Amino acid sequence: MNAFVTVSAEAAALRASYDAEGMSNPIGIFICPHCHQAADVEYEKPWTDFPSGAEPYTCTHPVDAARCFRCKQVSFWLMVDFDLHNNDGRDWRDFPRKLLWPLTECPPRPQEVKPVLASVEAPKSAPKAVTLSYLAALYLAERQDQMKPASLRDMKSACKTLSAALTDSTGQELDLKTHTREDMTTLKAKLMEGRKPLTVNKLLTRLSTILTWAVNSGYLEKTYNKGLKITKGAESGRKAFTPAQVTKVMEAMGQLPEDSWKRWAMSLGVITGARIGEVFQLTKEDVRKVGDVVVIDLNETGNKSLKNKHSTRIVPLVDGAYGFDLQAFLRFVESCTDKLFDRVSHNFTRVLNETLRDIVGVESGEGLTFHSLRHSLASLMKHNGIQVSIVQDILGHSSQTITFDLYGGDMRLAIGKLEAALRDSFAVATV
Repeated sequence: MNAFVTVSAEAAALRASYDAEGMSNPIGIFICPHCHQAADVEYEKPWTDFPSGAEPYTCTHPVDAARCFRCKQVSFWLMVDFDLHNNDGRDWRDFPRKLLWPLTECPPRPQEVKPVLASVEAPKSAPKAVTLSYLAALYLAERQDQMKPASLRDMKSACKTLSAALTDSTGQELDLKTHTREDMTTLKAKLMEGRKPLTVNKLLTRLSTILTWAVNSGYLEKTYNKGLKITKGAESGRKAFTPAQVTKVMEAMGQLPEDSWKRWAMSLGVITGARIGEVFQLTKEDVRKVGDVVVIDLNETGNKSLKNKHSTRIVPLVDGAYGFDLQAFLRFVESCTDKLFDRVSHNFTRVLNETLRDIVGVESGEGLTFHSLRHSLASLMKHNGIQVSIVQDILGHSSQTITFDLYGGDMRLAIGKLEAALRDSFAVATV
Protein backbone atom coordinates (compact mmCIF):
# COMPACT_ATOMS: atom_id res chain seq x y z
CA MET A 1 0.00 0.00 0.00
CA ASN A 2 1.29 3.48 -0.80
CA ALA A 3 1.19 5.41 2.44
CA PHE A 4 2.66 8.57 0.96
CA VAL A 5 -0.35 9.38 -1.19
CA THR A 6 -3.73 10.48 0.17
CA VAL A 7 -4.77 7.04 1.39
CA SER A 8 -7.26 8.42 3.88
CA ALA A 9 -9.60 11.37 4.29
CA GLU A 10 -7.40 12.56 7.16
CA ALA A 11 -4.28 12.61 4.99
CA ALA A 12 -6.16 14.33 2.17
CA ALA A 13 -7.45 17.02 4.50
CA LEU A 14 -4.00 17.60 5.98
CA ARG A 15 -2.41 17.98 2.57
CA ALA A 16 -5.18 20.35 1.47
CA SER A 17 -4.58 22.54 4.53
CA TYR A 18 -0.85 22.69 3.79
CA ASP A 19 -1.40 23.53 0.13
CA ALA A 20 -3.88 26.24 1.13
CA GLU A 21 -1.13 27.91 3.17
CA GLY A 22 1.37 27.56 0.33
CA MET A 23 3.35 24.99 2.28
CA SER A 24 4.52 22.74 -0.49
CA ASN A 25 6.31 19.84 1.15
CA PRO A 26 9.22 18.08 -0.62
CA ILE A 27 7.89 14.61 0.23
CA GLY A 28 4.25 15.09 1.06
CA ILE A 29 1.73 13.65 3.44
CA PHE A 30 2.28 10.11 4.67
CA ILE A 31 0.92 7.68 7.20
CA CYS A 32 3.70 7.22 9.73
CA PRO A 33 4.28 3.49 10.40
CA HIS A 34 5.39 4.34 13.93
CA CYS A 35 2.56 6.50 15.29
CA HIS A 36 0.03 5.58 12.55
CA GLN A 37 -1.09 9.18 12.02
CA ALA A 38 -1.22 11.27 8.87
CA ALA A 39 1.65 13.72 9.11
CA ASP A 40 3.93 16.04 7.23
CA VAL A 41 7.55 14.91 7.17
CA GLU A 42 10.99 16.30 7.71
CA TYR A 43 12.96 15.25 4.64
CA GLU A 44 16.15 13.46 5.51
CA LYS A 45 17.96 12.40 2.32
CA PRO A 46 18.32 9.36 0.07
CA TRP A 47 19.90 6.67 2.20
CA THR A 48 22.20 3.79 1.38
CA ASP A 49 22.97 2.86 4.99
CA PHE A 50 20.08 1.54 7.03
CA PRO A 51 19.78 1.44 10.84
CA SER A 52 20.17 -1.72 12.84
CA GLY A 53 17.13 -3.92 12.21
CA ALA A 54 16.45 -2.62 8.71
CA GLU A 55 17.08 -4.94 5.77
CA PRO A 56 19.58 -3.59 3.22
CA TYR A 57 17.92 -2.76 -0.08
CA THR A 58 19.85 -2.22 -3.28
CA CYS A 59 18.08 -0.81 -6.31
CA THR A 60 18.29 1.92 -8.92
CA HIS A 61 15.29 3.83 -7.58
CA PRO A 62 15.56 6.49 -4.87
CA VAL A 63 15.08 5.53 -1.25
CA ASP A 64 13.81 8.29 1.04
CA ALA A 65 14.31 8.61 4.77
CA ALA A 66 11.33 10.45 6.24
CA ARG A 67 11.14 11.75 9.80
CA CYS A 68 7.61 12.20 11.15
CA PHE A 69 7.17 15.63 12.71
CA ARG A 70 4.74 14.14 15.24
CA CYS A 71 6.75 11.28 16.77
CA LYS A 72 10.20 12.18 15.29
CA GLN A 73 10.79 8.58 14.14
CA VAL A 74 12.39 7.73 10.79
CA SER A 75 10.97 5.35 8.19
CA PHE A 76 12.44 4.30 4.83
CA TRP A 77 10.56 4.34 1.52
CA LEU A 78 11.33 3.12 -2.00
CA MET A 79 10.04 5.37 -4.78
CA VAL A 80 8.53 3.15 -7.48
CA ASP A 81 7.36 3.92 -11.01
CA PHE A 82 9.82 6.82 -11.08
CA ASP A 83 11.61 8.12 -14.15
CA LEU A 84 13.61 11.31 -13.71
CA HIS A 85 13.31 12.15 -17.40
CA ASN A 86 9.68 11.17 -17.94
CA ASN A 87 7.41 11.96 -15.02
CA ASP A 88 4.26 12.80 -17.02
CA GLY A 89 4.18 16.22 -15.38
CA ARG A 90 3.41 14.74 -11.97
CA ASP A 91 4.49 16.36 -8.72
CA TRP A 92 7.19 14.04 -7.42
CA ARG A 93 5.45 13.99 -4.04
CA ASP A 94 2.74 11.89 -5.67
CA PHE A 95 4.88 9.07 -6.99
CA PRO A 96 3.99 5.83 -5.20
CA ARG A 97 6.36 4.72 -2.48
CA LYS A 98 6.73 1.32 -0.92
CA LEU A 99 7.50 1.07 2.77
CA LEU A 100 10.88 -0.65 3.27
CA TRP A 101 11.29 -0.27 7.02
CA PRO A 102 9.88 -0.76 9.60
CA LEU A 103 7.78 -3.69 8.39
CA THR A 104 7.13 -5.21 11.84
CA GLU A 105 6.41 -3.86 15.28
CA CYS A 106 8.48 -0.74 15.84
CA PRO A 107 11.25 -0.80 18.43
CA PRO A 108 11.01 1.55 21.44
CA ARG A 109 11.91 5.13 20.58
CA PRO A 110 15.53 5.82 21.60
CA GLN A 111 16.28 8.72 23.90
CA GLU A 112 17.51 11.79 22.11
CA VAL A 113 21.20 12.40 22.75
CA LYS A 114 22.75 15.74 21.97
CA PRO A 115 26.01 15.58 20.02
CA VAL A 116 29.08 16.27 22.13
CA LEU A 117 32.06 17.98 20.57
CA ALA A 118 35.44 16.46 21.20
CA SER A 119 37.28 18.40 23.88
CA VAL A 120 40.39 20.35 23.03
CA GLU A 121 43.54 19.40 24.90
CA ALA A 122 46.30 21.90 25.57
CA PRO A 123 49.72 21.05 24.13
CA LYS A 124 51.81 19.11 26.66
CA SER A 125 55.05 20.99 25.93
CA ALA A 126 55.93 24.39 24.54
CA PRO A 127 57.26 24.34 20.96
CA LYS A 128 60.29 26.29 19.81
CA ALA A 129 58.05 28.58 17.72
CA VAL A 130 54.87 30.16 19.07
CA THR A 131 52.48 29.54 16.20
CA LEU A 132 48.80 30.34 15.85
CA SER A 133 48.05 26.61 15.95
CA TYR A 134 49.78 26.38 19.34
CA LEU A 135 48.06 29.48 20.72
CA ALA A 136 44.67 28.37 19.41
CA ALA A 137 45.00 25.00 21.13
CA LEU A 138 45.82 26.72 24.43
CA TYR A 139 43.00 29.22 24.05
CA LEU A 140 40.36 26.62 23.18
CA ALA A 141 41.47 24.29 25.97
CA GLU A 142 41.03 27.15 28.44
CA ARG A 143 37.77 28.59 27.06
CA GLN A 144 35.87 25.61 25.63
CA ASP A 145 33.71 25.15 28.72
CA GLN A 146 32.52 28.74 28.36
CA MET A 147 31.70 28.53 24.65
CA LYS A 148 28.56 27.39 22.88
CA PRO A 149 29.05 24.33 20.64
CA ALA A 150 28.41 26.46 17.53
CA SER A 151 30.91 29.11 18.69
CA LEU A 152 33.49 26.43 19.44
CA ARG A 153 33.08 24.91 15.97
CA ASP A 154 33.33 28.36 14.41
CA MET A 155 36.52 29.21 16.28
CA LYS A 156 38.12 25.85 15.45
CA SER A 157 37.30 26.31 11.77
CA ALA A 158 38.62 29.89 11.73
CA CYS A 159 41.87 28.93 13.46
CA LYS A 160 42.42 26.12 10.98
CA THR A 161 41.97 28.54 8.07
CA LEU A 162 44.24 31.16 9.65
CA SER A 163 46.96 28.64 10.48
CA ALA A 164 46.95 27.37 6.90
CA ALA A 165 47.31 30.93 5.60
CA LEU A 166 50.26 31.50 7.97
CA THR A 167 52.07 28.39 6.71
CA ASP A 168 54.62 28.78 3.91
CA SER A 169 55.32 26.49 0.96
CA THR A 170 57.76 24.39 3.02
CA GLY A 171 55.10 23.62 5.61
CA GLN A 172 56.58 25.97 8.21
CA GLU A 173 54.04 27.98 10.21
CA LEU A 174 54.91 31.58 11.11
CA ASP A 175 56.50 32.14 14.52
CA LEU A 176 54.34 34.88 16.05
CA LYS A 177 57.06 35.81 18.54
CA THR A 178 59.00 37.38 15.69
CA HIS A 179 56.15 38.36 13.34
CA THR A 180 56.02 41.76 11.67
CA ARG A 181 53.35 44.06 10.28
CA GLU A 182 54.27 42.83 6.81
CA ASP A 183 53.45 39.27 7.89
CA MET A 184 49.97 40.43 8.92
CA THR A 185 49.30 42.33 5.69
CA THR A 186 50.47 39.28 3.74
CA LEU A 187 48.04 37.16 5.75
CA LYS A 188 45.21 39.56 4.92
CA ALA A 189 46.06 39.35 1.21
CA LYS A 190 45.96 35.54 1.33
CA LEU A 191 42.62 35.54 3.13
CA MET A 192 41.15 37.87 0.50
CA GLU A 193 41.77 35.34 -2.26
CA GLY A 194 38.35 33.96 -3.18
CA ARG A 195 36.59 35.26 -0.05
CA LYS A 196 34.09 38.04 0.50
CA PRO A 197 35.24 41.05 2.55
CA LEU A 198 32.71 40.20 5.27
CA THR A 199 34.19 36.68 5.61
CA VAL A 200 37.74 38.03 5.74
CA ASN A 201 36.77 40.44 8.51
CA LYS A 202 35.24 37.63 10.53
CA LEU A 203 38.47 35.65 10.25
CA LEU A 204 40.51 38.70 11.27
CA THR A 205 38.23 39.13 14.29
CA ARG A 206 38.97 35.55 15.36
CA LEU A 207 42.68 36.23 14.88
CA SER A 208 42.42 39.33 17.07
CA THR A 209 40.67 37.32 19.79
CA ILE A 210 43.49 34.75 19.92
CA LEU A 211 46.31 37.29 19.77
CA THR A 212 44.79 39.58 22.41
CA TRP A 213 44.39 36.58 24.70
CA ALA A 214 48.01 35.54 23.97
CA VAL A 215 49.33 38.97 24.97
CA ASN A 216 47.21 39.07 28.12
CA SER A 217 48.35 35.56 29.02
CA GLY A 218 52.05 36.33 28.52
CA TYR A 219 52.67 34.18 25.43
CA LEU A 220 53.37 37.20 23.20
CA GLU A 221 54.75 40.66 23.96
CA LYS A 222 53.28 42.54 21.01
CA THR A 223 51.11 41.96 17.96
CA TYR A 224 50.73 43.82 14.68
CA ASN A 225 47.24 42.91 13.57
CA LYS A 226 45.44 46.16 14.37
CA GLY A 227 43.63 48.02 11.59
CA LEU A 228 43.58 45.12 9.13
CA LYS A 229 39.83 44.92 8.59
CA ILE A 230 38.35 45.77 5.22
CA THR A 231 36.10 48.83 5.34
CA LYS A 232 34.79 48.95 1.77
CA GLY A 233 32.39 46.25 0.62
CA ALA A 234 32.31 44.50 3.99
CA GLU A 235 28.73 45.38 4.80
CA SER A 236 26.45 42.51 5.71
CA GLY A 237 24.33 41.15 2.87
CA ARG A 238 21.36 41.16 5.22
CA LYS A 239 19.03 44.06 4.61
CA ALA A 240 16.15 45.61 6.51
CA PHE A 241 12.56 45.81 5.32
CA THR A 242 11.24 49.33 4.81
CA PRO A 243 8.52 50.57 7.21
CA ALA A 244 6.02 50.27 4.34
CA GLN A 245 7.03 46.64 3.73
CA VAL A 246 6.73 45.79 7.44
CA THR A 247 3.28 47.38 7.52
CA LYS A 248 2.27 45.31 4.49
CA VAL A 249 3.50 42.12 6.17
CA MET A 250 1.55 42.81 9.35
CA GLU A 251 -1.60 43.69 7.41
CA ALA A 252 -1.36 40.33 5.65
CA MET A 253 -0.83 38.54 8.99
CA GLY A 254 -3.85 40.30 10.48
CA GLN A 255 -6.05 38.72 7.83
CA LEU A 256 -5.08 35.18 8.87
CA PRO A 257 -7.25 33.33 11.42
CA GLU A 258 -6.42 33.46 15.12
CA ASP A 259 -5.26 29.83 15.14
CA SER A 260 -2.72 30.38 12.35
CA TRP A 261 0.78 29.63 13.67
CA LYS A 262 2.22 31.61 10.77
CA ARG A 263 0.40 34.77 11.86
CA TRP A 264 1.91 34.77 15.33
CA ALA A 265 5.40 33.55 14.45
CA MET A 266 5.72 36.35 11.89
CA SER A 267 4.23 38.94 14.21
CA LEU A 268 6.68 38.10 16.99
CA GLY A 269 9.56 38.56 14.56
CA VAL A 270 8.24 42.00 13.64
CA ILE A 271 7.50 43.41 17.10
CA THR A 272 10.31 41.82 19.15
CA GLY A 273 13.19 41.41 16.70
CA ALA A 274 13.67 37.83 17.91
CA ARG A 275 15.73 35.51 15.73
CA ILE A 276 13.80 32.83 13.87
CA GLY A 277 15.34 30.07 15.99
CA GLU A 278 14.35 31.92 19.16
CA VAL A 279 10.75 32.21 17.98
CA PHE A 280 10.66 28.55 16.93
CA GLN A 281 11.69 27.38 20.43
CA LEU A 282 9.07 29.38 22.36
CA THR A 283 6.84 27.45 24.73
CA LYS A 284 3.60 28.30 26.46
CA GLU A 285 5.50 29.01 29.69
CA ASP A 286 7.71 31.56 27.91
CA VAL A 287 4.74 33.90 27.45
CA ARG A 288 4.05 35.44 30.83
CA LYS A 289 3.38 38.65 32.72
CA VAL A 290 5.84 40.84 34.57
CA GLY A 291 3.68 43.22 36.52
CA ASP A 292 1.07 44.36 34.01
CA VAL A 293 3.24 43.75 30.96
CA VAL A 294 3.02 40.61 28.81
CA VAL A 295 6.48 39.45 27.72
CA ILE A 296 8.22 36.63 25.92
CA ASP A 297 11.03 35.06 27.92
CA LEU A 298 13.87 33.91 25.67
CA ASN A 299 15.83 31.34 27.67
CA GLU A 300 17.64 28.01 27.50
CA THR A 301 15.42 25.91 29.72
CA GLY A 302 14.81 22.32 28.60
CA ASN A 303 16.35 21.57 25.21
CA LYS A 304 16.38 25.18 24.01
CA SER A 305 19.59 26.83 22.87
CA LEU A 306 20.41 30.48 22.23
CA LYS A 307 23.18 32.11 20.23
CA ASN A 308 25.17 33.41 23.22
CA LYS A 309 24.80 34.52 26.84
CA HIS A 310 23.45 37.93 25.81
CA SER A 311 20.61 36.28 23.90
CA THR A 312 18.88 35.37 27.17
CA ARG A 313 16.40 38.20 27.59
CA ILE A 314 12.82 39.28 28.22
CA VAL A 315 11.01 41.31 25.56
CA PRO A 316 7.68 43.11 26.14
CA LEU A 317 4.82 42.58 23.69
CA VAL A 318 3.25 45.88 22.65
CA ASP A 319 -0.46 45.65 21.93
CA GLY A 320 -1.37 47.51 18.74
CA ALA A 321 2.16 47.57 17.31
CA TYR A 322 1.58 47.42 13.54
CA GLY A 323 -1.93 46.20 14.43
CA PHE A 324 -0.70 43.36 16.67
CA ASP A 325 -3.68 41.94 18.62
CA LEU A 326 -2.31 40.93 22.01
CA GLN A 327 -5.51 39.35 23.29
CA ALA A 328 -5.91 37.22 20.16
CA PHE A 329 -2.29 36.08 20.56
CA LEU A 330 -2.89 35.13 24.20
CA ARG A 331 -5.90 33.04 23.13
CA PHE A 332 -3.62 31.27 20.63
CA VAL A 333 -1.05 30.65 23.39
CA GLU A 334 -3.74 29.26 25.67
CA SER A 335 -4.75 26.75 22.97
CA CYS A 336 -1.18 25.35 22.80
CA THR A 337 -0.05 22.42 24.92
CA ASP A 338 3.69 23.11 25.14
CA LYS A 339 5.53 24.52 22.12
CA LEU A 340 3.82 27.45 20.43
CA PHE A 341 4.99 26.33 17.00
CA ASP A 342 5.04 22.54 16.85
CA ARG A 343 6.53 22.37 13.38
CA VAL A 344 9.55 20.81 11.73
CA SER A 345 12.42 23.30 12.04
CA HIS A 346 13.38 23.60 8.38
CA ASN A 347 9.75 23.81 7.24
CA PHE A 348 9.10 26.53 9.83
CA THR A 349 11.97 28.60 8.46
CA ARG A 350 11.18 27.94 4.80
CA VAL A 351 7.49 28.78 5.06
CA LEU A 352 8.07 32.05 6.90
CA ASN A 353 10.77 33.20 4.49
CA GLU A 354 8.69 32.25 1.44
CA THR A 355 5.67 34.04 2.90
CA LEU A 356 7.69 37.20 3.51
CA ARG A 357 9.03 37.24 -0.03
CA ASP A 358 5.58 36.64 -1.50
CA ILE A 359 4.03 39.51 0.46
CA VAL A 360 6.66 42.12 -0.36
CA GLY A 361 7.30 40.81 -3.89
CA VAL A 362 11.02 39.99 -3.77
CA GLU A 363 12.99 36.98 -4.95
CA SER A 364 15.17 34.63 -2.95
CA GLY A 365 18.76 35.87 -2.82
CA GLU A 366 17.89 39.55 -2.56
CA GLY A 367 18.98 39.66 1.09
CA LEU A 368 15.52 39.96 2.65
CA THR A 369 14.65 37.17 5.09
CA PHE A 370 12.98 36.72 8.47
CA HIS A 371 16.23 37.97 10.02
CA SER A 372 15.69 41.25 8.17
CA LEU A 373 12.76 41.95 10.51
CA ARG A 374 15.36 42.15 13.28
CA HIS A 375 17.29 44.77 11.32
CA SER A 376 14.06 46.64 10.64
CA LEU A 377 13.26 46.91 14.35
CA ALA A 378 16.83 48.02 15.11
CA SER A 379 16.58 50.73 12.44
CA LEU A 380 13.19 51.84 13.75
CA MET A 381 14.47 52.22 17.31
CA LYS A 382 17.58 54.04 16.11
CA HIS A 383 15.42 56.41 14.05
CA ASN A 384 13.36 57.17 17.16
CA GLY A 385 16.44 57.94 19.23
CA ILE A 386 16.19 54.97 21.59
CA GLN A 387 19.18 54.60 23.90
CA VAL A 388 21.72 52.14 22.48
CA SER A 389 21.89 50.03 25.64
CA ILE A 390 18.11 49.55 25.60
CA VAL A 391 18.19 48.53 21.93
CA GLN A 392 20.90 46.01 22.80
CA ASP A 393 18.81 44.51 25.58
CA ILE A 394 15.75 44.15 23.36
CA LEU A 395 17.71 42.50 20.57
CA GLY A 396 19.98 40.40 22.79
CA HIS A 397 23.28 42.15 22.21
CA SER A 398 25.97 42.96 24.77
CA SER A 399 24.88 45.52 27.35
CA GLN A 400 25.59 46.34 30.97
CA THR A 401 22.58 48.41 32.03
CA ILE A 402 19.09 46.93 31.71
CA THR A 403 20.47 43.39 31.93
CA PHE A 404 21.42 43.94 35.58
CA ASP A 405 17.95 45.29 36.39
CA LEU A 406 16.30 42.27 34.74
CA TYR A 407 18.21 39.65 36.68
CA GLY A 408 19.63 41.47 39.70
CA GLY A 409 17.37 44.41 40.43
CA ASP A 410 13.81 45.62 39.91
CA MET A 411 12.48 43.56 37.01
CA ARG A 412 9.26 45.55 36.66
CA LEU A 413 11.20 48.80 36.39
CA ALA A 414 13.47 47.30 33.72
CA ILE A 415 10.56 45.89 31.72
CA GLY A 416 8.87 49.27 31.93
CA LYS A 417 11.90 50.89 30.30
CA LEU A 418 11.93 48.34 27.48
CA GLU A 419 8.19 48.61 26.91
CA ALA A 420 8.32 52.42 26.83
CA ALA A 421 11.11 52.27 24.23
CA LEU A 422 9.11 49.90 22.03
CA ARG A 423 5.91 51.92 22.43
CA ASP A 424 7.75 55.08 21.39
CA SER A 425 9.21 53.28 18.38
CA PHE A 426 5.86 51.87 17.28
CA ALA A 427 4.12 55.17 18.17
CA VAL A 428 1.60 53.34 20.35
CA ALA A 429 0.09 55.39 23.16
CA THR A 430 0.40 54.07 26.72
CA VAL A 431 -2.82 52.43 27.87
